[in-house]
Amino acid sequence: MELQEYDEMLIGARTKISAYYNTEPGGGNELISFSIIRYAIEKVLGWTPEEAIKKFDDYIIRKMLLEKVITYIIIPVEMQGEEATYILSRLYPKLLHFSTKQLIEKQYENILYRHKQFPRDYFIGTDGFYRYCVCFRYLCYHFKRFKNIEEMYEFTLSPEGKRFMYSHRLFSPAMQLDIDMVEVVYEITKNKPHAKLFYTKYALLQALKKKKRGKEIGDS
Repeated sequence: MELQEYDEMLIGARTKISAYYNTEPGGGNELISFSIIRYAIEKVLGWTPEEAIKKFDDYIIRKMLLEKVITYIIIPVEMQGEEATYILSRLYPKLLHFSTKQLIEKQYENILYRHKQFPRDYFIGTDGFYRYCVCFRYLCYHFKRFKNIEEMYEFTLSPEGKRFMYSHRLFSPAMQLDIDMVEVVYEITKNKPHAKLFYTKYALLQALKKKKRGKEIGDS
């Protein structure tokens, strides 16, 4: 039904597709959108998946009257502005695949090398904490190698570590959202030997430091 209505749109016989369940993206609506886009690429344009990877872009989206169709697809925040690439990755995952981790790293690279800003509320909640951990792991892997877990904790919690994070755009989010760097280090090292032992040690040291600081403020 939706493909017939899409054909009618292409010849100007209708202005919209009525097959959508409601106005919300995702779910059944997203599946309908992908089926229409696949039909437009493979049947109307007659492209192979390989050709689609090379040719499908924002211009084709407009030309093929797919702008409204893609509004029913939930685009990850990391792919905002690159909707065509994301759609192709969903249609042809064997040819073009992005994991959630890769998308976050790509977003962070844009922050570091293209001087862009993190999306609004990017590090909020459970998903936000995961994003922060991925970014911090990327930072450590590409800009600062550590001999062992203890060295990572020591550096991260030190003034030098804070300056390092500041220069790579991760200090301000941690401060604003009160992100616990002990938890972050544990998250990215938890599969290594003795990770729990080091986590317990530095979580305790940090708790004692906060308690001492609170006492000093109370006494002043």
